[in-house]
This record gives sequence, C-alpha cells and structure tokens, in this order.
Amino acid sequence: MSFLDLLKKQAPRETFDQNILRRVGLRYSSQATFAVQEQDSVLALDVYDKTSYLPDTATVSALLIEGYKMNGALFPGSELVVCYKGLKVCILKGLSEDEWENAKTFDDTFSGINRPNIVDFTLYSRDKKHYMIMPKFETTLEPISFIDEKEASQLWGDIRDALDFIHSREFAFMDVKPANICVTEGRFVLIDLGSIVKFGKRSSSTPSYIPSDFTEKKGSAHCDWWMLAMTLAEKVESKEDLILQAPKERTMAELMIFLEGYPTIYNELAVKLSYVKIKSSGDL
Repeated sequence: MSFLDLLKKQAPRETFDQNILRRVGLRYSSQATFAVQEQDSVLALDVYDKTSYLPDTATVSALLIEGYKMNGALFPGSELVVCYKGLKVCILKGLSEDEWENAKTFDDTFSGINRPNIVDFTLYSRDKKHYMIMPKFETTLEPISFIDEKEASQLWGDIRDALDFIHSREFAFMDVKPANICVTEGRFVLIDLGSIVKFGKRSSSTPSYIPSDFTEKKGSAHCDWWMLAMTLAEKVESKEDLILQAPKERTMAELMIFLEGYPTIYNELAVKLSYVKIKSSGDL
C-alpha cells in the first residue's frame, strides 16, 4: 500500500489534504517511508497528523507579526520548531484540538498565578491551527545518563511542587518523563503541557513510564506520581552501569521496593500514593 492508501485504511472517512501530504515528503520522508515499508497505517496517520500541526506559510507570516521568527526544526524529523522572539529562543509545538482545549483550560484557571517549576508558555491559534510556545532550555533530563542521591532529592522536590500545584485544581499532567523535565539554573522544570487534563478525563501518556500493573486509564494524581517514581528509579538506577538505560518494566510494588533505598522520597511518595506495604505479600 502507498502512504495515502495506509491513511485511508486507518481513517477511511477522512479527507487528506494534498498540501499536508506534500509536506510529509519534505519534513518526514524517512518516517513516511518506514511506515510504507512496514505497512503500518497507525504510524502513517501519526506522521500525517504531526505534519498537519506544523505552521504553514500563512501562520509563519502571522507569527512574524507577533514578533516570532521561525528557524526550522529542533532536530531532523522533530515536530518541534525553534523560533526567536527578539533574542529569546523559544520552542513552538503544534497541538491537537483536544490538547489545545486542555492547555487553554489550565492556562485560564491559573491566569496571573505563579506556577512553581512549571514552564511558562504562550498559546497561539490561527485558522484552526493551535500552538504552544515555550522557552528553549539547554537540556532535558532525558540525555543525562544518571543522577546522584542529592540530585534525585532535588528532582523529587521540584517536580513534587509542580505536581502539587497542578493537582490543586484537579488537573493531571499525565506525561511525567525525562523528556518533559528540563534542567535550568540548578532546578528541574516540567515542560510540554499538551497532555494535561482535568481529573477523570482521558489523555495520552508514555506507556514505558507507567508501572505494568497500573490500570487507571483516566487523568489522576496517582498516574502522575507513579510516572515520577518511574523517572526517578530509571535515572538513579542507571548510575550502576554508567550508561543511559531504557526504562524497565516494573510493577508498582517492585518500584516502591527499589525506592525504599531513598527514605525521604519513599515516605513522601507513599503518602501521595496512599501506598500500604503488606509485608507478607509485597502487594499494594
């Protein structure tokens, strides 16, 4: 099947824009080729969707009027666009309709309120295209191979405060992971609020940062705390081998057993999770 045939297989009732299809070939040709080679209709639709979120020529011109100068993809194949406002370096990310509504609800709820360790962002919308514009930080936690105990305590404290703030109005972040935590000026900051939802609503999360036996499918504080626990365990544990490791599949009980080695974090996290250790079985 061709790339277009794969799209029609995955979404038979949709009409696919020829301009977007042309841009797929320009921006994501390797990913589109891979989707065709693997005959993966889900991947094909994902490539098409993220291409549709990219700013078109008219949007680039409109953003220039707002003072933003586009400067290309963050890296080859990235859906993130680097832009400048004056001398300030920013990242522009396209949002789906649902992501836009959720981010706007959050932004409106906390308008004018200081948001501890949460990235400042601007929302921009034009002709049914929606964007989040954030400052560009030097690095995320993702490429940092490991952190020591002191850094782990700071990571816990900074992101704990951010999540407490988000949860205070019944929102869930829903995608806590190293790629969404930036390091700046000696502190950790949550970025990319595209997955944020009100408690009880569905949102996308990265499965590898959710314990294998965690079954909640809707936005919750528990999901955020478990994802932070997985992030902490990955970055602390990888120190043993001094290499960057992929997150390991763990049950909730296994994860908490590992974190017992960091009592302050463990005790606070256990309260957040209403975690009860049953010594006879190790179950929750």
